[in-house]
Amino acid sequence: MVTRTPNSDEGLTLFQDKGMWVAKKGFDWQSLTPLPLALYESSCKFHSSAVDGLHKKGTDYRLYCVTANLALIESLLMAEKAISAIASISVNDSLEIIESEFLPSLPAVEIAFSRSASAPDWLTISWIENVIEQVIK
Repeated sequence: MVTRTPNSDEGLTLFQDKGMWVAKKGFDWQSLTPLPLALYESSCKFHSSAVDGLHKKGTDYRLYCVTANLALIESLLMAEKAISAIASISVNDSLEIIESEFLPSLPAVEIAFSRSASAPDWLTISWIENVIEQVIK
């Protein structure tokens, strides 16, 4: 499963999603300077949009953690070490969506299935299409 920019040719589109700023429920992130961020790696659209947007707004921020691991981001959020920019589908009940004029907008992305060269032979796009068709029925 990968995120990609809308209308990309990579893999099979499963659905569209939007990036959300999130923090642990009740976390007073606005009092922190610089603003600590736990973000996906720089190749992620949320990462680049967050960093570029904060820079344009003149907001002082610090990259507390950069990772490809959602579980690590969630653990840092729960420990009130940072806020993050993640896909709305990844927002769980312990997190709250932050809507603030101090934070830049985040882009829409597509969630897609993409098969790596090392994937098992049975894991194909047609197999995923078949699974999706069965779930939709």
